[in-house]
Formats: sequence, structure tokens, C-alpha cells
Amino acid sequence: MGTQSIGGALASAEAIVVGRVKEHAEPDYSFQRLRPAAMVVEVTESLKGSLKGDIEIVEGLMCYQSFAAEDLKIGMSYVFPLTEIDLANPDDTFGLMIGSPTPNAPSYKMFVLPSCSHSALLLDGAKLYTNELTSDGGRRLEHYMNLSFLKLLFVTRLFDVWRAIPIIAIVIILCIGFVLVRKRRAQDHRV
Repeated sequence: MGTQSIGGALASAEAIVVGRVKEHAEPDYSFQRLRPAAMVVEVTESLKGSLKGDIEIVEGLMCYQSFAAEDLKIGMSYVFPLTEIDLANPDDTFGLMIGSPTPNAPSYKMFVLPSCSHSALLLDGAKLYTNELTSDGGRRLEHYMNLSFLKLLFVTRLFDVWRAIPIIAIVIILCIGFVLVRKRRAQDHRV
């Protein structure tokens, strides 16, 4: 199994938000609260779902993510595909490096980014960027698309650029064909 594309991550996410990273919170391993390291994000826009205000996103999952916690800079904005978890549910905490919750653990909702996947998009102005792995093991930002175009793709549910290109090409061809047919009819009526 390979790494999921950002388009696949967006398509399968429960919620998608544009958010600004406010802080990186340390884990809490006290007896009363087992909480993993988390990033506090201010939601500035919900693209899918209805999240508002500040949310906590778990850091440090045990599989590849295109944006590791240290890549998500305080004050910067990103598009985050999210899945909600409850720290009282052992199925949700598996792999979070906090151990299993106690039987009477209180419910505590957080979110996780996709793992074994492209996990976010950097928002710089109106442009979105993926964080791509280079051949030497480093990282480089690569333009993905404009935020306004991503919002447009939500209507068609075609989040992956490679899936969207054939649809866009078909629409352009149909528009050109429509214009040519109208032009030909206008010429035929003049003769």
C-alpha cells in the first residue's frame, strides 16, 4: 500500500478546515488525563463540516505524513483534512503513543490528520502547496492549486488534480464545440 494522495485524503475526510496554527501543546501523561501532543488550530473556514473556533489536532502519529508536526508553523494557515477521535475510545487511541484509556476515562474529542498520507496543504495567499519528499530525503513545497479552485472542486467532488484535469478538458472541448456550432449556424442563416 502506497501513500495516499492529498486528493484522496480530502475525499475521505470527515471534516476539512482552513486553519491557523496557534500553538503546539505538549503531551499530558498524568493519571487523570492521557493526552497526546497536539496542535491548537484556529478554524478560519470550514470547507466540509461545521467546525468553528479552536480545535486540537493530534501530533506524532506513527506513519508517514507529508507535513510532520515541526513542518506546521505557528501563525501559518493550512487546509486540514480531519477525522474526529475520542480519547476515551481505545480504538481511537491506538497508535497515539499514550497507552490505553482507563475504563472510566472521560470523553475528550480531538482530531487527527490522515496518516500514511499527504496530510495537509499550506495556504500562502490564495495558493495551496503540498510538502513533497525529495530524492535526498528532504522536503520541498509544490504548488497544488488555488484555494478558490479547490472550493470549486468540492461541488464536483473531484479533489485530486489528476482526476479533475480530464473533466476540465471535456468541459473546454464542449464549450469550444458549442461556440463553433453556433458560429456555423449563424453563417448558414446569412447565406
